[in-house]
Amino acid sequence: MFAGKERLHGRERNVTQIGRIDSPLVSAITEAFLQTRLPRLREYSAARKYLTNAAFREMFQVPRVRAVRELNRLVREGYLKLQGKGRGARYVPGHGLDVSSPGGEK
Repeated sequence: MFAGKERLHGRERNVTQIGRIDSPLVSAITEAFLQTRLPRLREYSAARKYLTNAAFREMFQVPRVRAVRELNRLVREGYLKLQGKGRGARYVPGHGLDVSSPGGEK
């Protein structure tokens, strides 16, 4: 964590900058996020070849910006793979989203 003073428009103010947070609370939030998303994504991926941003938004009732963030996170963590970009972007199952067996278990 960084704490210090910063000057903005000629005024000094206290600044706190937090980097990556590794705490039990963050781990619990991450786990809850995955538990709510992964089962439905496995089911969807088993029935269809790919997922779109629009399908994700409809499935989880989230706005476009949140869908982009969540999809990017799922790509970063290996649950999905991004194919294409822009309007033609599609998401296919990654190594973390095993759809070959029920419940995603290997």
